[in-house]
Amino acid sequence: MSEADRDDDPLWLRSPFKRGLLRGSVQLLPVLGVGAVGRLSSGSWWGALFAALLAAGLVAVAGGHIERALGRLARSLREQSWREREGRHFSINGVSLQVHDDGRRVWLHETGLRRLLGLRDDPPDAFKARFSRHWRQSGELGLRGTGLWLDAAAVHRFIGQAPGRLDPPRLRLRSFIDREILQPAERRRGR
Repeated sequence: MSEADRDDDPLWLRSPFKRGLLRGSVQLLPVLGVGAVGRLSSGSWWGALFAALLAAGLVAVAGGHIERALGRLARSLREQSWREREGRHFSINGVSLQVHDDGRRVWLHETGLRRLLGLRDDPPDAFKARFSRHWRQSGELGLRGTGLWLDAAAVHRFIGQAPGRLDPPRLRLRSFIDREILQPAERRRGR
């Protein structure tokens, strides 16, 4: 690994072994904590061993769910704490919409759109084909993280031409995208 890559990756997590070692050590902390509580509450080492094994089983079985839940919690806390500085927080029907304006186009993150359009089960390639030439990966837009970003104007057109276009939730979503996202972006560019 070159020196430039290390500067870009301060924990050197591009190595799968080091990433696994870090993840394992983070998952070991609650196991040791529960084992210590088991030792203190039962007064014996058998209680500590039983509590640690129980916690290890819980982490092994529900580790992915715990990571996703913590990620959602961190994302919602970040949205709540930064919404005043980042401008208006977009949310419709309780679903958060991430919006990015690169100066030429307005992009919407796929996560919220999948939930709002009822397309959660679409494979990524089918979703890309549905919005051909109107999507970008996060890295292409200069954003951190992963995910697909869709052109808001293309989503607006898609909702207007889709088979369920007259469903009230889709009509509300289409008018929301037009009124709250596309029109303000056009006014900003017109100045």
